[in-house]
Amino acid sequence: MHADLVIASDHGFAWFEGQPKVSSTAVETAGQWHRENGIYLHVGEGSVAAPVRVDQICNTLLTLAGMPPADQFDYRRAYVRARTSTDTRGASEQIEQLRALGYLSGGDNKTNGASTRTASSFNNEGLILKQSGRVGDAAMAFASALEVDPASASATFNLSELLKSKGPDAAIELLTRLHDAKPVSELLLLRGRYKLAKHDCRGALDDFRASHIESAIAFASIGTAEACVGNREGAVTALKRSLALDPNQAPVREFLRSLQ
Repeated sequence: MHADLVIASDHGFAWFEGQPKVSSTAVETAGQWHRENGIYLHVGEGSVAAPVRVDQICNTLLTLAGMPPADQFDYRRAYVRARTSTDTRGASEQIEQLRALGYLSGGDNKTNGASTRTASSFNNEGLILKQSGRVGDAAMAFASALEVDPASASATFNLSELLKSKGPDAAIELLTRLHDAKPVSELLLLRGRYKLAKHDCRGALDDFRASHIESAIAFASIGTAEACVGNREGAVTALKRSLALDPNQAPVREFLRSLQ
């Protein structure tokens, strides 16, 4: 029997050298362990050029299968959902195993209204666009992920990493354009942090408060900005609320102690 075997991965992994000091399994930080170059292996009789980017894998497989590339045929219009078995025995256990490995998350079934696009879908699109150098489009994709699921730690982290490379001024400008297009509270929280880095204390405080996010990070941010504008009482109140939500914040507790 003649066949072509293709093995590909969307990224590599820092097994030995250059390992980050953060968790490799936590959703928020797992991406820091990824390496730019993944694996591509083709064994068989087919002849095809090796893909350079992860978004070229599908066309590679189509070529090996003797089918037209995606830019010549709209496969989405011809899509028909496959019939699935109604026997779900063992499915729950498999799903829990995937979730434990980090491949599925509790909120991954959220979609944006009538669309079937999930936060993970937009987040993955953002990673591909970032790899292609389309920074603005990548940022918009991450913002779309947050619009679907504001609690998406992966999308928040990826957007933060993308903005970090641009510098405070460019990051603030991009976040403003993103928020104008998609009014997501998390974008205000991010913009406030960059304003605080530029010592725009009042602007940062306005963004933190306008986000209306009631989380430990949000209240810690408000407390820092309040202290920055000279409002010690307001800073103490916000920092105490932050610690009430998450007592395990040694830097916040130390900062609060210094203000009292």
